[in-house]
Amino acid sequence: MRSIELTADRRLRLVERPRPAPGPHDVVIQVEAAGICGSDLRTRRYGSLPAGTVLGHEFVGRIAEVGPSVAALAIGDRVVVVPLAWCGRCAWCASGAQQLCTDMWDGSVGLGARPGAFAEYVVVAAASCRPFPADLP
Repeated sequence: MRSIELTADRRLRLVERPRPAPGPHDVVIQVEAAGICGSDLRTRRYGSLPAGTVLGHEFVGRIAEVGPSVAALAIGDRVVVVPLAWCGRCAWCASGAQQLCTDMWDGSVGLGARPGAFAEYVVVAAASCRPFPADLP
């Protein structure tokens, strides 16, 4: 699949990568559209992520494949993704203030930990998917 990755000199390069496979609780999304966020621009400019990183955390697409433990989503469902992966274990998560989770970046999509949506396909946790109307362009 085609993907855009950061290079060591902070450029963007179109590369071929294997199509990702879902884990038990994941889905593979065929990306329809991805936005370029200010954080993508800053990350590229200031070099806070390593070469080979695939950015893109604001996106919509259709589910192309589901992991074996995913029951609430089906192939063809159109979704938008919450890219942050709160740990659910720290004191912040336990108090309901997930936005302050100290481990949220470890599993976040397109923000360094997991490849993002500047690619044809992206793997995300099924729990991070939200329905997106099929008739909305």
